[in-house]
Amino acid sequence: MTPHGKNVHLKSVYTSSPDPSVMKHMFDTILDISEPYSPDVNVVIVHEFVSSATASKVAKDATAYAQRNPMVNVLSYINWAEDTPERTAFSKDGSAQLLKIVTNSEKIIDDKDNIGYGNHCMFSDELTPTTFGAILLSP
Repeated sequence: MTPHGKNVHLKSVYTSSPDPSVMKHMFDTILDISEPYSPDVNVVIVHEFVSSATASKVAKDATAYAQRNPMVNVLSYINWAEDTPERTAFSKDGSAQLLKIVTNSEKIIDDKDNIGYGNHCMFSDELTPTTFGAILLSP
């Protein structure tokens, strides 16, 4: 998906089910926010279906990971060639804006549990919904 040497920002959240109206809203937003950076910036949204069948068989209080709801991982994947502070800021802000569309429409998964997939995490002292669950890769 990304040629060697490009910058990449990954961030994800969960949704209980894909919603066509949410996907349309995200698509329209991608067109709006990425236009000033086109063609250097590529924005991709991936829906990754994760089975919770095995996890749902375990009692909620039996493990530290208590997320038992059906879920789809929604990944914001942004890459760009020109390594500038402006493009890095766009990737972080754009990703947060896109994924906020998902979390604002979510009816089953609580915000406090909706931190996205752990490998898309950039550990810091200031973990917030806009920074937790993100990773930024530069060449």
